[in-house]
Amino acid sequence: MNGDDPRKVLSRHGLGPKKSWGQNFLHDRAVLARIVAAVGARADDTVVEIGAGLGTLTAALARAAPAARRILAVERDPDMQRVLRAELADDASVEIVDADALAFDYTAARREAGRPLVVVGNLPYQIASALIVTLVRAGGAVARAIVMVQRELAQRIVAPPGSRTYGRLSVTVQQNAEAKLLFHVRPGAFTQADLGLLSAAGAILASTLSRQVAFDEARRRSVTDELTGLANRAHFLSRVEEEIEKSKRYGHPFALVLVDPQRFASINQAYGRPYGDSCLVALAELLKTTIRKSDLVGRLAPGDEFAVLMPHQTADAARQAALRVRQAIGGHTFPRRRRLGADVGVACYPADGPDAAALLARATRDLIGRAGA
Repeated sequence: MNGDDPRKVLSRHGLGPKKSWGQNFLHDRAVLARIVAAVGARADDTVVEIGAGLGTLTAALARAAPAARRILAVERDPDMQRVLRAELADDASVEIVDADALAFDYTAARREAGRPLVVVGNLPYQIASALIVTLVRAGGAVARAIVMVQRELAQRIVAPPGSRTYGRLSVTVQQNAEAKLLFHVRPGAFTQADLGLLSAAGAILASTLSRQVAFDEARRRSVTDELTGLANRAHFLSRVEEEIEKSKRYGHPFALVLVDPQRFASINQAYGRPYGDSCLVALAELLKTTIRKSDLVGRLAPGDEFAVLMPHQTADAARQAALRVRQAIGGHTFPRRRRLGADVGVACYPADGPDAAALLARATRDLIGRAGA
């Protein structure tokens, strides 16, 4: 897609807008740029575009800096799907999804993405209300939605209680989301099947941010290390205390493995903190693939140490696991083809301490002893 006028793209594929489908194609590049800016996708986001049509907005999203990791272009019209496959063949981040946006499984897409979705779209006028309700009811699956709708519908969405336009849709959205009008779009910005499908004043862009998503995000931040996505220090130690209570009740042992990357301070000093951070992120991913699914790995910031909680693990098994972790780190190629080493220390409950602090201190002493050996 090279920014051609939609009429040229339609003509190139022997097509025209379909009135019965409420198709109207945005061609104003300034408006496209404002929508992309409003979306504000990050490099690790998954964006779901409702009704991708000719792929004009899809292409603009794919060219954004930074661009989303993945763009799901949801389109139910077989003719538009054919156009999308032809026009966006070179955009590796774009995946064309043959689906009705009303029936699309946003929860499954969020699960696959590993984080809440960003949704964007010029909503067909016939089903715009139903789509907005669908997005609101998707709850934590959708972080925010940037949608273009008729002015009258937008005014209903943000109408204050007691106003003439306040109604069921207003209540549904406002009880579950925060909605605001971003800007107006003039009718001339579209190539339409029927200009009357839009209000005389044009369409309007609305943004919704689910309160539940905001709550979920705050909760995630409270337990997650922002750099690596692992459990943060406080959450990791609270999980150790929980494991202690389980061990007291059921009598099973568990282990804590401390992992300290070697000479990391000198790496930060020589190459800069951004490079050091990239190595920490790579190390976090490596640890997650090296340990068992039942284990929990955390970063013990503000330092550069990592720790692994290993439930139902004996001392001998934990030391073997720690050795595998150290070998995996030593054999891994980090950014800029650098090799890193790591020292490891092991502590086991109940033999090495009665609480999380004591176990961490014992693992630290074990690590120092091994590093000096």
